[in-house]
Amino acid sequence: MKTPEHTSARIVMLSTPGCGDCLTSQMKLDFHNIPYLKLDLSDDAELTIFLSIVSRGKNLVPLIFFFAEDVTEEDFRNGISASPDAAPTAKISDYTFEPNVFQLNALLTEFGFLPRK
Repeated sequence: MKTPEHTSARIVMLSTPGCGDCLTSQMKLDFHNIPYLKLDLSDDAELTIFLSIVSRGKNLVPLIFFFAEDVTEEDFRNGISASPDAAPTAKISDYTFEPNVFQLNALLTEFGFLPRK
């Protein structure tokens, strides 16, 4: 399934090509038709530095942010520039590194993207 292109979303995923966990998370979001912004860390120094700061040097991907309202890539990048040692904006609800399927399901349910069972 082709990744849908979105201009804004409540989920932002930082990923790299060839990352199995990134692909798994992407497939999960695509399967449930959940809009998200996917930002590729390849050749993007600003995002790579941000990931290193947030992950305390571990550079774990995917790094998935959940927001209370839609953000654009520009919103996200502006937040990084304004406060590189913190979450991109005050609108952030949570974030996670390298989630497994169960963790991602729990977060998607918690933030209302998937129905509670």
